[in-house]
Amino acid sequence: NYYLYFGNAWYRSGHYNGPWAVVAPDRLPPGIRKHRVEYIRTYRDNEYRTYSRQRERYPGRYFREGKERRGYWKEERRREREEWQDDRRREKEEWKDERHRERQEGKEYRKEQKGHESHGRGHDD
Repeated sequence: NYYLYFGNAWYRSGHYNGPWAVVAPDRLPPGIRKHRVEYIRTYRDNEYRTYSRQRERYPGRYFREGKERRGYWKEERRREREEWQDDRRREKEEWKDERHRERQEGKEYRKEQKGHESHGRGHDD
């Protein structure tokens, strides 16, 4: 079967070009159901780019039912988790850098304000 996510709904067909029928999310195969749509799209786009660049030597895997796929999906989940952790680490570092810059700018601003206040004192116009 082929599966398509379109317009906030899942569709299934026995052929690539249809006809398509709506599928309830709980009726999807576990291999699709366990991933968010965003991840599926990202994975698909990455694989397509790889395939486009290396058509003759495409290193990707083609669907094969059976036990050998379990190891592949396990490895995929591990890679996905590592990517997520790397992204999270990067986001934290960016957040820390931004907070540091904001604090520095705040200190400089307060220093300037303090300097302006001291220049204004003791002068009668």
